[in-house]
Formats: sequence, C-alpha cells, structure tokens
Amino acid sequence: MAGIENFSLYGSLVSVGLALILAIIGFMRANKGKAPQNVARVSGNFFAILAFVFLTVLMIARWVETGHGPFSNMYEFAVAFAWGTVLMGFIF
Repeated sequence: MAGIENFSLYGSLVSVGLALILAIIGFMRANKGKAPQNVARVSGNFFAILAFVFLTVLMIARWVETGHGPFSNMYEFAVAFAWGTVLMGFIF
C-alpha cells in the first residue's frame, strides 16, 4: 500500500507543479495584451484534474491502510487540505 501512496503523492506534486507553470504562462500571455494560450489553459486544467485524482487515490489508500479518515496527524490533514483546495478551485 505504501507504493500506491508514494506514487500518488509524487504524481500529485508533479501535476500541481505543471498546472501552476502552465497557469503562469497563460496569465503572462494575457497580461501582454495577447489572448491567453488555449493550450496552456487546457493543459493546466488537465494537470489540475490529474492532481485531484492522485490526491483522491492517496487519501483512499491512506484511509484503507490506517483504518480511519485523514484526520489523525498533520500529514493526513495536509493531504486532505490540498484535496479540498483543488476541489474548491474546480467549483469556484
């Protein structure tokens, strides 16, 4: 189970990093008076969705392994908080 957790954690970190870089590129293009790059926007959304999936798998794997929700220590809370932050980004 630790392999799934590590894969999901690193996958979510890479996905969030790529989504952030692509979002910055899109904002920089928009601030120069040019239309935002559609490729950057779509790719950023794709990586954000991918990060959300990885975080969801990570929380479920951790829940199954420990037998309780992600509320007992700071690591579990940080993962749940990141998951909630990405979810709120999709909603709003």
